[in-house]
Amino acid sequence: MAPPLKKHKSARRAPPPPEDAGDASVNTQSSVAPVKMMVPATVDPAEAARQAAAAAQEAAAAAAAAEAEAAAVALKSARQARRVERRVEKRAAAAAANAEDADSSDLDSPNRGVVYIGHLPHGFYEEQLRGFFSQFGTVQRVKVARSKKSARAKGYAFVQFANVEVARIAAETMHGYLMFGRLLDVHLVPPERQHARLWVGAERKWDRIPWRAIERQRHNEVEPNAAATRRTARVKRRALVARKKLAAAGIDYDVPEPVAPTAVVEKA
Repeated sequence: MAPPLKKHKSARRAPPPPEDAGDASVNTQSSVAPVKMMVPATVDPAEAARQAAAAAQEAAAAAAAAEAEAAAVALKSARQARRVERRVEKRAAAAAANAEDADSSDLDSPNRGVVYIGHLPHGFYEEQLRGFFSQFGTVQRVKVARSKKSARAKGYAFVQFANVEVARIAAETMHGYLMFGRLLDVHLVPPERQHARLWVGAERKWDRIPWRAIERQRHNEVEPNAAATRRTARVKRRALVARKKLAAAGIDYDVPEPVAPTAVVEKA
């Protein structure tokens, strides 16, 4: 039989728990603050709808203003673009005219024939001449004599062909040709009779002058008081001369007095 084990002297008992240990745990739990729950406030549906409608109206107004501004900018850009295009076209036409004038020495060779066309009908101008005389051969240049002030045609033109023989045939064929009630006067122009500046301004683009609009505006303008007074005095002098002539001829006739025009109040 084995002998019983002896306790070691170093073995000690565990100290008893403190009497206030339970109270400390209770105090620790009681020191934590309780968490409060946030409840969202209720929103009135009618007020929310009004706010949404107001926001939509503001957005629509802003979009309309932006669209109108964009349209105005686009219109202004389009106008500026048209002005630039017109300037470019005018410059290109001037450059082409200058180039033709500079190269006139190459075109004025003896192998190229120039035809004079007189009694030119109204409306039969550069485009029509080129299209009509192209049936004879290659047409290089066409020039219709025009007034520098009014751009109206003077009734004659010049057409240059690439070959002098073609120009001679065209002149012989078209001389005395009845076109739109006029007999064309067509003949070949020899090189010695061709002026050095004959083709200056050929193929130039002429701006159409609105004569009817100008005359309508002039007719509808109010006559100034001074001009009306002068016109009335002139008519009265003519009526007096007519009375004297009738009295001298023994004719008893009273020439009516001219009616004075209504006075026009001139603005300051």
